[in-house]
Amino acid sequence: MQQGNQTIITVRDDGEGINTQKIRERLLKLGFSKTQVGQIPEADVVDAIFEPGFSTADQVTELSGRGIGMDVVRSNLQQIRGDIQVQTELGKGTTFTIAVPLSLLVLRVVIVESAGIVFAVPVNSIKEILHYDSELIVRQGNNEQMIWGEKSLPLVRLADSFKFQRPSKPFEMEGSPKIDQPVVLVFEENSKLQGIYLEKYWNEQEVGIRPVKTSVNLFPGFTGSTVLGDGRVIPLIEPIALNKGIVKQKMDTASQSQASKNENDFSSFAFPVSNTSTILIVDDSVNVRRYLAGILEHNGYQVEEAKDGQDAVDKLLNGLMVDAMICDVEMPRLDGYGVLSEVKSEPNLEHIPVAMLTSRSNDKHRKLAMKLGASAYFSKPFNEQEMLNTLESLIGSS
Repeated sequence: MQQGNQTIITVRDDGEGINTQKIRERLLKLGFSKTQVGQIPEADVVDAIFEPGFSTADQVTELSGRGIGMDVVRSNLQQIRGDIQVQTELGKGTTFTIAVPLSLLVLRVVIVESAGIVFAVPVNSIKEILHYDSELIVRQGNNEQMIWGEKSLPLVRLADSFKFQRPSKPFEMEGSPKIDQPVVLVFEENSKLQGIYLEKYWNEQEVGIRPVKTSVNLFPGFTGSTVLGDGRVIPLIEPIALNKGIVKQKMDTASQSQASKNENDFSSFAFPVSNTSTILIVDDSVNVRRYLAGILEHNGYQVEEAKDGQDAVDKLLNGLMVDAMICDVEMPRLDGYGVLSEVKSEPNLEHIPVAMLTSRSNDKHRKLAMKLGASAYFSKPFNEQEMLNTLESLIGSS
């Protein structure tokens, strides 16, 4: 099973169990004093089987009795940041619990979207994907249930518990989703079926799992992350842990007094930011776009991207509102000079300041860009602080 950011493997038998008294006798033979052996708690005595060369076997064979098997198991697990624990009951059997980090695994997941969040869910955590039908929804106060056959599924809507106010625009997937309409992801918790409302079902694929290293406490259920083929990172969500976190959040909110509610509203898990300016980055290199986006978002700007000049013009003509543009010169379909001509010839767009960013550093290209209406001209490599100061000045004046 999956637990937090680990996969747990449990191996259980119904044999005779491990005789802890035999372990203590073996420790005495190895030179430990009766006082030392007597002070070892019963729960810790069993850990001795993992020590190098330790064995309680009366005979040594080609397969067992040398005291290296369990030592090899634990040492190899520790090398991959895993662990093994053992519980035993004399006459009833023994249970070994192995924990392996998710970062070592490749999981089959579904990529889904809800409340503006694109995330992955392990396939083995899903019982069913159902078509959402509003006529089958029953509301009881703030709670919703969906009728499925003879069963009733409590329904969770992430939009009710999560509100992400980002310095950048919400994650946008490329292409078309496999199911472009609301569905319900059904999972099972303690033999009880529950559902999560989803707006889109994108696809199913195998992904590598990465841990999330952060000093910020993640909401329960956000157990890791995965990197998509285009380099973008999305969270991995475990439905059971997520649902427990949401239920606890609702209970905590309900238990607050009205006075404390007025002071601190914890009804949603939010990342508030102030209103920011939006910058459109126009460059045919995805690496340049991501690099610039990282700089701008780190400094509080919202970012939109266009893969070439024609893409930028199309987005602007279709209503995209931006406060400034950073535009490359050499691009397919429509170059930077063409973008300047199109933007400055449109009455609704001509007010947008455009900063040109290019490897062409001679005066000829600079003068041409400025003549066509560019507000600033930067040559690669550029000074990051100079660009930020110029953008601030351009947006302020516009």
